[in-house]
Amino acid sequence: MNQTSLDRYTRSIICALAALCAASALRAEEKTQKEEKLPVLVYARKTEAKVSKTHPRPTPEAPAYYFPIAGGYTERGASVAGENPVGLHEVWPSLEKALAKQGYLPTGRDLPPPTLILTFHWGSMNPDVMDNEMDLGDGETLSNQTILNFREMLALTGGHESMQSMLHFERDEAVERASEDRYFVIVTAFDFAAALEKPRRKVMVWQTCLSVPSLRTSLAAAIGPMITAGAASFGRDERTPKEIETPYRRGRVDIGEMQVIDHPAEVQQSKKKR
Repeated sequence: MNQTSLDRYTRSIICALAALCAASALRAEEKTQKEEKLPVLVYARKTEAKVSKTHPRPTPEAPAYYFPIAGGYTERGASVAGENPVGLHEVWPSLEKALAKQGYLPTGRDLPPPTLILTFHWGSMNPDVMDNEMDLGDGETLSNQTILNFREMLALTGGHESMQSMLHFERDEAVERASEDRYFVIVTAFDFAAALEKPRRKVMVWQTCLSVPSLRTSLAAAIGPMITAGAASFGRDERTPKEIETPYRRGRVDIGEMQVIDHPAEVQQSKKKR
């Protein structure tokens, strides 16, 4: 084998090894993406015991029927640029399936009448922060921040009881969760019969709040993991919020090299007209 052939052979071996390494790195990256976890915060609560007794938690064998009402997408608190609304078609199929596994079925023709009205809405909730500055005199100032919608953030993350705790770490954790920009799905069940009474009454049976920090993810990517993590809590009374590490796949868009593509048919037709 002469020197030229040897050089070509060496280059081909190097190219093959480089391609093999690139493929291995790509597989490792895809595996890492598949194994990513999303910290889903689940806060489930029931209403008073009297109402709960009339609505025992169903099972797939003994289901409860509901009339669904979609509250839709909403943005609460401070606005953040770049938020992309998520439509009903991206939420309802997953939610309906998760509810069915827990024994909650939508009502319909030739089915038993509903005992629940089930509403659900989704979107983003961000702390509305106001900066405060107090003049202490002699050129000294004291600066702090106030979250104007702190109570609403606590309601989403289930931090009200933790704020009354004697333990500092529980209060700190509640404040930290309520201070994050979050995506959410909230499912609420109301008594169907009470809604038909005169006057109509709005009686909540149970509510489950699902949320995740919105940093480094999107609502479209987080909807599925939130519903998956919270499904087992539908209709339960879990006053203490719990964080569930749920697998998810982060969406990614790779921007390639810009190209100008002509449309041959249109170009030829244009030339003929001239």
